[in-house]
Amino acid sequence: ATETPRQWVADDYIIQLEQDGIEMALIITKEGRALKSVPKAVRGTVAYTQAMDTLKQLRAQLSRFRTGLLEGFISSGEMLLADDITTLLRLPIARALFPVLIWRNMAGDMGLLDVDEMVLIDCDGQTYPVSDALRLAHSYDLFQAGKLADWQHYIVHHRIVQPIKQAFRELYILTPAEKETAIYSNRFMGHMVAGRMVAQLLAGRGWRINDHYDHATPYKQFGDMRAVFRLMGVWSYL
Repeated sequence: ATETPRQWVADDYIIQLEQDGIEMALIITKEGRALKSVPKAVRGTVAYTQAMDTLKQLRAQLSRFRTGLLEGFISSGEMLLADDITTLLRLPIARALFPVLIWRNMAGDMGLLDVDEMVLIDCDGQTYPVSDALRLAHSYDLFQAGKLADWQHYIVHHRIVQPIKQAFRELYILTPAEKETAIYSNRFMGHMVAGRMVAQLLAGRGWRINDHYDHATPYKQFGDMRAVFRLMGVWSYL
């Protein structure tokens, strides 16, 4: 892939694209001094237009990467082969995001990915081999390992900004009533929802809709399990 340009020159000004994890911004300098705003002399230039177009493209790429790839992997539990990870790491966006995510190898060891050494480093500094494949650790994985609070403290203490919710991902542990019913939950029964808003949220998270005359059943496959919402009276909105 062609390397994305990161610097442009407009007369006496230098426009630099800087990225810190998921944060991207254009920094404009003159004679080595960073400016707080975009000068009028820069706004109309070809260089500034190109820089802004590049910034928009990278932000769009980041959004697709987060919602289309990372959210999909963490919710599905799908494994990524080591060779596939190496290929993805050729992308600057992946190289910036993968090290701030908690990964799990096939042995169950979890840690942040050192993309240079290709090892996992846990919150205690212990290192583990990547082995043949990795998957993104879910907050439930951290909870089961008794490490959820430790990872949350580590993420906050080191000021790590994760591109998706992981260490602080919402976690709903089965209640005694849900264990009793086994295959369904009444936890949200009777809650009122806005149909159009729900439709947008579900579609953005990969849920599909089965339409019926008097109700709709959004569903999503998780491995060999299927989760279904039964929403009454919102067929026309979904």
